[in-house]
Amino acid sequence: MPDQLTERYTELLTSGALADDPGQRRIIEQLVQLSVDLAAYHQSDRKSGISSWFSGPVSVPGGLYVYGGVGRGKTMLMDLFFEHAPITPKLRVHF
Repeated sequence: MPDQLTERYTELLTSGALADDPGQRRIIEQLVQLSVDLAAYHQSDRKSGISSWFSGPVSVPGGLYVYGGVGRGKTMLMDLFFEHAPITPKLRVHF
């Protein structure tokens, strides 16, 4: 799923819908890593029964604080991430 996030962003660049922005690329890389961390956490969270007693604690993935000026693409990047986030159920909140 992280590959889908990168692919979708690249498609938007290639189509001309987005202009290349090094800041956005850095955020995409961080969102991809967060996606990988969430997928790993979500899969390990499903362990049950006696095997869960011996697997040790699972670290909860951290978040990502995205900030910047108006019109930099923060909301668009978060929409892309939400669309491809490897968890369900999910809730998107914008403030």
